[in-house]
Amino acid sequence: MPRPTQGGGLSLNSPVQSTLALLTNPTYFWTLALLVVIGDTFLTELIIRFVPYTEIDWETYMVQTEVYLKGQHNYTMITGPTGPLVYPAGHLRIHTFLYEWTDSGRNIAFAQQIYGLLYLATLTLTCAIYRKAGTIPNWILLVLPLSKRLHSIFVLRLFNDCWAVLAVNAAIFLYQAGLDDTATCLFGAALSIKMSILLYLPGLLVILFKRRGLLSTLRHMMTITAVQTLLAGPFLSEDPWAYLASAFDLSRVFLYKWTVNWRMMGENIFLSQQWAKALLAGHIGVLVLFGLFRWCQDDAGGVLGVLRRGLVRPHVPPTEVPFLAWQSPYPVVVKYVPMYKFFPHPY
Repeated sequence: MPRPTQGGGLSLNSPVQSTLALLTNPTYFWTLALLVVIGDTFLTELIIRFVPYTEIDWETYMVQTEVYLKGQHNYTMITGPTGPLVYPAGHLRIHTFLYEWTDSGRNIAFAQQIYGLLYLATLTLTCAIYRKAGTIPNWILLVLPLSKRLHSIFVLRLFNDCWAVLAVNAAIFLYQAGLDDTATCLFGAALSIKMSILLYLPGLLVILFKRRGLLSTLRHMMTITAVQTLLAGPFLSEDPWAYLASAFDLSRVFLYKWTVNWRMMGENIFLSQQWAKALLAGHIGVLVLFGLFRWCQDDAGGVLGVLRRGLVRPHVPPTEVPFLAWQSPYPVVVKYVPMYKFFPHPY
């Protein structure tokens, strides 16, 4: 059977051809994306209207925010119904605004509308990322509104993950657009909301190292650290160790009753140190395999070639050397030295 062509336009007189073009022709990617976003807007409103809200962490977020607003800057003393505050300072900054906008957290319906807009913004960014990638067929967009879990996390449970995901998706889109510095600031903002954003870090390091080299990659990591420091200033001034131990506690154990992916495991196995170490080893192993056979496979020289080029950067393209040399304040003879180095005599 021959593959359908991507040609053809949209016409009410040719519904089959128009549907095929909408699903397969990249020209109509944003047309389909707009329809998906509009459709998901109605779906999200129906979910808010007819599916009961589930209280899990929202009340705790609001109580902890209230403690902070009363002047408490020691992280170990900021607690709520489910325990102490365990998220970085960006989380608290966002929920300070939500506390004010939702009548101290009591106006759940308005909070759900805010998170509904947050979901739609994230959906739109996801479409933009897919489009920028250039290898995603239009029809894949139809799958995006089908996630029961995403709708639940955003508008039925009001988790702080939603803000972190929006920020990191915005960062990914800006990295795709080549706006690395702005993207890194947004990545830092995402990390300041929830520590799980660290899972994106290995891929980001590979991209920055390949694109910018070692020194620039280190500068981007310093930017991420600076964003954390800026947002956490009052808490670091009060008790830096209390803040770091609470906000970035790598030893914290996830409760078995909230797991989805590993529900098939018994609770004893799920909470065991052996299982945690096995998961960590498996994660590191997958990252190594991706580094060897995916992230660096298409680069000249493979992993070693990427390392070699990353360690010698930054380099200046030869065509820019004369311009940069001539802009320097040095004598003509000195200006000629870098040009001679990059453009040696052919004989």
